[in-house]
Amino acid sequence: MTDEQIKTSIKGGFFWSPFVDSGDIKVSVNGGVATLTGTVGTRIGWNEASRDAYNGGATKVVNQVKITHSAWWWWCSIPLRPAFAAPGRPSPGTADLRRL
Repeated sequence: MTDEQIKTSIKGGFFWSPFVDSGDIKVSVNGGVATLTGTVGTRIGWNEASRDAYNGGATKVVNQVKITHSAWWWWCSIPLRPAFAAPGRPSPGTADLRRL
C-alpha cells in the first residue's frame, strides 16, 4: 500500500469508530509510519486511534494525540443510591423529576 492509501484507510477507520472523532485527529504517513496528532476525549479513544492506524495498514504508529478528559468524570456523574433510601423514595441529594 502507498502512504496515501494507508492514510485514507486510517481516516476511514476513524469515521466508523464510536470513540474517535475523525475531525479531531490529523494523520500523516511517511514510509508506512503513521503519525497521529490532535485530541480525543478519553483513554479509550487514544487506544482506538492507534488500533485504527494499525488496522489501516501502518507498520508503526507514533501516537501524539492528547487526551482532553480523563475517564473519571464519567464515573463521578453516576448518581448513587445509598442503601438507606426507602423504596419508592428518591435518594437524598437527587431531584425528584415527577415534581418538576
